Amino acid sequence: EHDSLTLKSSVEVGYHPSWITFYPEDKSLVFAGLEQEEGKIVAIKYDPEYKCTKVAESYSGGKGPCSVVAVKDELFIANVRILTS
Repeated sequence: EHDSLTLKSSVEVGYHPSWITFYPEDKSLVFAGLEQEEGKIVAIKYDPEYKCTKVAESYSGGKGPCSVVAVKDELFIANVRILTS
């Protein structure tokens, strides 16, 4: 007997999502970092049937966000590179 995975839903979030973390107060809300030159963070919401929708997008404050951690009402983001003037 083999276990299997079944795709329930998918959503286009952008180029190169590299880190995914749940919001601790609501496990149906997920944040993902898009590891790209113009770093972005996206928020994805799942409904009870696991249909997902991108609900927000924001600039990460640098280039290539590679780690995202949600703690209460804060989102901590580590970028591979920061912007220089």
